[in-house]
Amino acid sequence: MAKGIGVLTITEHDRLPSVNIPRFQQHGIQIIEGCEFTCERGSHIIGLFLRQGLAKGRPARLIMEHIRGQGGLVMIPHPFKSATGFCTLYPDYEDYLGHISLMEVYNGGVFDEDRSVATIKQLCEKHGIKMVAASDAHKAQHVGYYVTAYQTIAENSWFATLKEVQGRLLVDRTVTRKPRSLTPLQRNHLYQKIVRNVPFALKRAVKLRAYRWRNRSYRPSTPEYVPLP
Repeated sequence: MAKGIGVLTITEHDRLPSVNIPRFQQHGIQIIEGCEFTCERGSHIIGLFLRQGLAKGRPARLIMEHIRGQGGLVMIPHPFKSATGFCTLYPDYEDYLGHISLMEVYNGGVFDEDRSVATIKQLCEKHGIKMVAASDAHKAQHVGYYVTAYQTIAENSWFATLKEVQGRLLVDRTVTRKPRSLTPLQRNHLYQKIVRNVPFALKRAVKLRAYRWRNRSYRPSTPEYVPLP
């Protein structure tokens, strides 16, 4: 509420999220459930408006069919990120773009190179893909760094809006530097080996405890959103 955000997409890695939706709704915030799938090559594909998950490491085309088959929207996050970007790991990525509804131009956890941003915009315009800016928030203070703003709701439906309307891409200029980059950790093979072998429940418990401790004194500030270039 303090950030002026009315809709959040929550996407866990390779599983549907467990989230108390009524708690958000009480504060006038709508939740779109989804999943950030990991392809067999290690790239990420996001599905929105999902009811069913899928095992990790499936082929990209199968993941997209799975998302679209249950009436969801396919979104490509951080397309040219070195470790997990779809367009980086799939040289034939243009063959897949006809199945994609949304693509991130700006991502809160990735350094946005002007060349990559320009390329993503060109791809979106060429293939009729809607562009988005997303915080990729892993902590409370990351929420609302990048946002995509919509002035109208198509057909009184967020599904139709995301699919059909091009939102305004904004950044909170009160934040003087980007929240973080996870790329160094994702490139660290020892870290990844440890993470893969730790049970999900244990990882989640440790993360929750760490986040609560670090965020115990966090108070959201009033954002000042300005258009991204």
